[in-house]
Amino acid sequence: MATHSGLAQSYDVAGSVEVDDFGGWDFLEAGHGHDLAGQANDEARARRHVDLTDIYFEVGFVRYHQLTVAPNRILCGPPNALPFPPHRFRMSTPASVPYNATLINREDINPQLIVFRVQPDGELFAFKPGQFAVLGLLGGEPRLPEAESEEATPDPAKLIRRAYSIASSSVERRHLEFFVTLVNSGEFTPRLFALRHGSRLFLQPKASGVFTLDKAPPGKAVLLIATGTGLAPYISMLRTMLIHDTERKFVVLHGARCSWDLGYRAELESLARIRPNFTYLPSITRPAEDPHFRGHTGRIQNLIAQSVIETASGVALDPARTDVFLCGNPDMITQVKDLLAPRGFVPDHGKQLGSIHIEEYW
Repeated sequence: MATHSGLAQSYDVAGSVEVDDFGGWDFLEAGHGHDLAGQANDEARARRHVDLTDIYFEVGFVRYHQLTVAPNRILCGPPNALPFPPHRFRMSTPASVPYNATLINREDINPQLIVFRVQPDGELFAFKPGQFAVLGLLGGEPRLPEAESEEATPDPAKLIRRAYSIASSSVERRHLEFFVTLVNSGEFTPRLFALRHGSRLFLQPKASGVFTLDKAPPGKAVLLIATGTGLAPYISMLRTMLIHDTERKFVVLHGARCSWDLGYRAELESLARIRPNFTYLPSITRPAEDPHFRGHTGRIQNLIAQSVIETASGVALDPARTDVFLCGNPDMITQVKDLLAPRGFVPDHGKQLGSIHIEEYW
């Protein structure tokens, strides 16, 4: 039996199989790009079998399987063109690998930002919008080639875990969605960003966290302020609540460097058009690098000081009428708290709820 070591999801195959036809497959000379289909078919007719010494590689979202058919000959093709019965080639997960979920989709916002959708093997656990879940990958998983070198190589058998806010609606029962930024020098995200459709990973089977709308009394407006991927918990809140809550006013103030860093922008703009109780205020801090952006520019703190929120949304920055949620850069959180303090806003303190609710994202 042959398995591709280092990958959580592998394929077990017989050591050799009988081959009648290689239709739909291409033959490449190892180290070259020559098409040797005719020659390989001649070899196959003479040998009637192939020795399997490698399993698969990926190009984009398409998985191609490799089989050695002769010295320096590699058989490559998509799964639907397997030249032998499918039952001889089956997907398996080694028992020693603690993976219990599959990456079913990834949307690359840009090279540094990706939206991942992860489907558990079993039933998806319940969660509240604003909570987080824990993802995990073994230290032996490959990293992005362009990532910075690690200070220390982790144990290949060790499960590296990281918590990420859930972006999907709590009524979505098939998968979880995560909005993640790449940390080039990190242990986890260079491995996470190397995953492709169908890759396996660990998903802790429960959600955690108290950064939820339970903190905001009914009837009060909510101002959801975020930088970068700190937007994720708010996406879950909006996808869940805007379906039926037409009274409470929601405002999202999202800051990023450039417009291409504004994840979920199209979705939020659409929501703002069809939901009169929702206002979306994106802002970028590097307009010189993004001259075609027509929205607000400058740091979130400056927009608050300039009364942009009240003017654009009609939501008053009054703690008796509005609660503020903060998620993202710690400096932004500190400065916004300081700006709002003179208006009477106070953060939560232990179990005592205030009018400012904070998710420590860094």
